[in-house]
Amino acid sequence: MHEAQIAPPSPPSPPQLPVITDAPAVELIQPPAVAGTNASPSDVLQAYQAQRDELRSQLNSLTSERYSIARRLREGEVSGVDKAGLESRMQALDTRILDVSKSVAAADLRVATQKGVPGANVPPPFSEQGPPR
Repeated sequence: MHEAQIAPPSPPSPPQLPVITDAPAVELIQPPAVAGTNASPSDVLQAYQAQRDELRSQLNSLTSERYSIARRLREGEVSGVDKAGLESRMQALDTRILDVSKSVAAADLRVATQKGVPGANVPPPFSEQGPPR
């Protein structure tokens, strides 16, 4: 007797995901490749956080310097070449502050992106401190 071969049923097709056309593009940033190192996701996160902290420190320093120059100019005791020099330094500081502000925003994005990597955001081990119960 001749048996007819029956093909197994095909698996159901996956559901169609909606396409979002007006969403802003987000660039996923990969950690830098450093030759000879096997940095864990947690190590990369700590490095990104340290970089962000340094940039914020630089921004605070630049802002403080700009404030100091602006205060000297407002006091009105500076004139002539000194005033022009201070105004020039203030313009240069404004440009630098803008650049560092952009770098801080990029560093914030790197930290936020890295926190989404499995194993990157590992909470510190719990240690009970204080007197025993």
